[in-house]
Amino acid sequence: MAADYFTRKPFAKVSLKEIASEAGVSAPLIIKYFRTKEGLLEELINFSPMKDLICEAAFEDIGATLADDAINGDRSSTGSLIALLMATAGSPAAVKTVTDQFQEVIGGALFDRIRDEAPAVNGDEDAEQRCQYALAMYTGLGTVLVSYARGIPSEGADAVKSYGAHIQRVLETPTEVPVANAGD
Repeated sequence: MAADYFTRKPFAKVSLKEIASEAGVSAPLIIKYFRTKEGLLEELINFSPMKDLICEAAFEDIGATLADDAINGDRSSTGSLIALLMATAGSPAAVKTVTDQFQEVIGGALFDRIRDEAPAVNGDEDAEQRCQYALAMYTGLGTVLVSYARGIPSEGADAVKSYGAHIQRVLETPTEVPVANAGD
Protein backbone atom coordinates (compact mmCIF):
# COMPACT_ATOMS: atom_id res chain seq x y z
CA MET A 1 0.00 0.00 0.00
CA ALA A 2 2.40 2.71 1.20
CA ALA A 3 5.07 1.17 -0.96
CA ASP A 4 2.89 1.83 -3.99
CA TYR A 5 2.72 5.51 -3.13
CA PHE A 6 6.49 5.74 -3.08
CA THR A 7 6.86 4.33 -6.59
CA ARG A 8 3.78 5.89 -8.22
CA LYS A 9 3.91 9.46 -6.96
CA PRO A 10 6.68 11.94 -6.32
CA PHE A 11 7.90 11.45 -2.76
CA ALA A 12 7.28 15.11 -1.89
CA LYS A 13 3.60 14.74 -2.83
CA VAL A 14 2.98 11.67 -0.68
CA SER A 15 1.62 12.65 2.73
CA LEU A 16 1.71 10.52 5.84
CA LYS A 17 -2.00 11.22 6.25
CA GLU A 18 -2.65 9.80 2.77
CA ILE A 19 -0.56 6.70 3.51
CA ALA A 20 -2.21 6.21 6.90
CA SER A 21 -5.67 6.49 5.38
CA GLU A 22 -4.83 3.90 2.72
CA ALA A 23 -3.36 1.57 5.36
CA GLY A 24 -6.31 2.03 7.71
CA VAL A 25 -4.22 3.50 10.53
CA SER A 26 -3.61 6.97 11.92
CA ALA A 27 -0.75 9.24 10.85
CA PRO A 28 0.44 9.52 14.49
CA LEU A 29 0.80 5.73 14.58
CA ILE A 30 3.07 5.84 11.54
CA ILE A 31 5.08 8.64 13.17
CA LYS A 32 5.33 6.61 16.41
CA TYR A 33 6.93 3.66 14.62
CA PHE A 34 8.82 5.29 11.75
CA ARG A 35 9.30 8.93 12.92
CA THR A 36 9.32 10.37 9.39
CA LYS A 37 8.27 9.62 5.86
CA GLU A 38 11.92 8.77 5.11
CA GLY A 39 11.87 6.31 8.03
CA LEU A 40 8.83 4.59 6.56
CA LEU A 41 10.46 4.55 3.13
CA GLU A 42 13.58 2.98 4.62
CA GLU A 43 11.50 0.14 6.07
CA LEU A 44 9.65 -0.45 2.80
CA ILE A 45 12.64 -0.59 0.46
CA ASN A 46 13.43 -4.18 -0.43
CA PHE A 47 16.50 -4.81 -2.57
CA SER A 48 16.72 -8.44 -1.42
CA PRO A 49 15.28 -9.96 -4.63
CA MET A 50 17.90 -8.14 -6.73
CA LYS A 51 20.63 -9.14 -4.29
CA ASP A 52 19.50 -12.76 -4.61
CA LEU A 53 19.70 -12.52 -8.41
CA ILE A 54 23.25 -11.15 -8.22
CA CYS A 55 24.32 -13.78 -5.70
CA GLU A 56 22.73 -16.71 -7.55
CA ALA A 57 23.75 -15.84 -11.13
CA ALA A 58 26.90 -17.35 -12.58
CA PHE A 59 29.55 -14.62 -12.52
CA GLU A 60 29.62 -14.44 -16.32
CA ASP A 61 25.85 -13.74 -16.30
CA ILE A 62 25.80 -10.86 -13.82
CA GLY A 63 26.02 -8.22 -16.58
CA ALA A 64 22.96 -9.71 -18.31
CA THR A 65 21.17 -9.96 -14.95
CA LEU A 66 21.72 -6.25 -14.30
CA ALA A 67 20.76 -5.32 -17.86
CA ASP A 68 17.60 -7.44 -17.69
CA ASP A 69 16.52 -5.74 -14.48
CA ALA A 70 17.25 -2.27 -15.88
CA ILE A 71 15.30 -3.04 -19.07
CA ASN A 72 12.52 -5.34 -17.88
CA GLY A 73 12.36 -4.80 -14.11
CA ASP A 74 9.14 -4.07 -12.23
CA ARG A 75 8.99 -0.27 -11.96
CA SER A 76 6.19 -0.43 -9.36
CA SER A 77 8.25 -2.39 -6.82
CA THR A 78 10.00 -0.92 -3.80
CA GLY A 79 12.91 -3.04 -4.97
CA SER A 80 13.22 -0.95 -8.14
CA LEU A 81 16.09 1.49 -7.73
CA ILE A 82 14.99 3.41 -10.81
CA ALA A 83 11.39 3.86 -9.64
CA LEU A 84 12.56 4.91 -6.19
CA LEU A 85 15.11 7.39 -7.56
CA MET A 86 12.56 8.95 -9.89
CA ALA A 87 9.97 9.23 -7.11
CA THR A 88 12.37 10.63 -4.52
CA ALA A 89 14.28 13.01 -6.81
CA GLY A 90 12.84 16.09 -5.08
CA SER A 91 13.91 15.00 -1.60
CA PRO A 92 17.65 14.81 -0.93
CA ALA A 93 17.02 12.93 2.36
CA ALA A 94 14.89 10.32 0.60
CA VAL A 95 17.41 9.93 -2.25
CA LYS A 96 20.13 9.38 0.36
CA THR A 97 17.98 6.74 2.08
CA VAL A 98 17.47 4.91 -1.23
CA THR A 99 21.07 5.13 -2.44
CA ASP A 100 22.56 4.20 0.94
CA GLN A 101 20.47 1.03 1.08
CA PHE A 102 21.20 0.23 -2.56
CA GLN A 103 24.95 0.63 -2.03
CA GLU A 104 24.85 -1.49 1.12
CA VAL A 105 22.73 -4.34 -0.26
CA ILE A 106 23.41 -4.43 -4.01
CA GLY A 107 26.81 -2.73 -4.04
CA GLY A 108 27.99 -4.98 -1.23
CA ALA A 109 26.85 -8.18 -2.94
CA LEU A 110 28.31 -7.15 -6.29
CA PHE A 111 31.61 -6.07 -4.73
CA ASP A 112 31.94 -9.46 -3.02
CA ARG A 113 31.29 -11.31 -6.28
CA ILE A 114 33.84 -9.20 -8.17
CA ARG A 115 36.49 -9.47 -5.45
CA ASP A 116 36.03 -13.23 -5.15
CA GLU A 117 35.35 -14.28 -8.75
CA ALA A 118 36.35 -11.68 -11.35
CA PRO A 119 39.48 -12.27 -13.40
CA ALA A 120 42.66 -10.41 -12.49
CA VAL A 121 41.29 -8.38 -9.58
CA ASN A 122 43.98 -6.00 -8.36
CA GLY A 123 42.84 -5.61 -4.75
CA ASP A 124 39.74 -4.18 -3.13
CA GLU A 125 40.08 -0.78 -4.84
CA ASP A 126 39.94 -2.42 -8.27
CA ALA A 127 36.93 -4.52 -7.22
CA GLU A 128 35.20 -1.40 -5.85
CA GLN A 129 35.83 0.59 -9.04
CA ARG A 130 34.48 -2.21 -11.21
CA CYS A 131 31.45 -2.45 -8.95
CA GLN A 132 30.76 1.29 -9.12
CA TYR A 133 31.23 1.40 -12.91
CA ALA A 134 28.81 -1.50 -13.39
CA LEU A 135 26.22 0.03 -11.05
CA ALA A 136 26.54 3.39 -12.82
CA MET A 137 25.85 1.66 -16.14
CA TYR A 138 22.88 -0.20 -14.63
CA THR A 139 21.42 2.94 -13.07
CA GLY A 140 22.03 5.01 -16.20
CA LEU A 141 20.43 2.41 -18.46
CA GLY A 142 17.34 2.17 -16.27
CA THR A 143 17.02 5.94 -16.03
CA VAL A 144 17.43 6.41 -19.78
CA LEU A 145 14.73 3.84 -20.46
CA VAL A 146 12.30 5.71 -18.22
CA SER A 147 12.98 9.11 -19.74
CA TYR A 148 14.29 8.52 -23.27
CA ALA A 149 11.41 9.08 -25.69
CA ARG A 150 13.09 7.42 -28.67
CA GLY A 151 13.52 4.12 -26.86
CA ILE A 152 16.58 1.97 -27.28
CA PRO A 153 18.04 0.52 -30.48
CA SER A 154 17.10 -3.05 -29.62
CA GLU A 155 14.44 -4.57 -27.42
CA GLY A 156 13.83 -7.62 -25.31
CA ALA A 157 16.44 -10.36 -25.33
CA ASP A 158 18.60 -8.51 -27.88
CA ALA A 159 18.82 -5.45 -25.63
CA VAL A 160 19.62 -7.56 -22.56
CA LYS A 161 22.33 -9.40 -24.51
CA SER A 162 23.87 -6.19 -25.89
CA TYR A 163 23.79 -4.10 -22.71
CA GLY A 164 24.61 -7.13 -20.56
CA ALA A 165 27.80 -7.73 -22.55
CA HIS A 166 28.95 -4.15 -21.96
CA ILE A 167 28.26 -4.35 -18.23
CA GLN A 168 29.99 -7.74 -18.05
CA ARG A 169 33.12 -6.29 -19.68
CA VAL A 170 33.27 -3.68 -16.92
CA LEU A 171 32.95 -6.41 -14.29
CA GLU A 172 35.76 -8.45 -15.83
CA THR A 173 38.24 -5.73 -16.85
CA PRO A 174 40.87 -4.59 -14.36
CA THR A 175 40.87 -0.86 -13.69
CA GLU A 176 43.84 1.41 -13.21
CA VAL A 177 43.71 2.26 -9.56
CA PRO A 178 45.40 5.61 -8.95
CA VAL A 179 48.42 5.45 -6.68
CA ALA A 180 48.46 8.18 -4.06
CA ASN A 181 51.60 10.32 -4.07
CA ALA A 182 53.46 10.57 -0.80
CA GLY A 183 53.22 14.38 -1.01
CA ASP A 184 49.40 14.45 -1.35
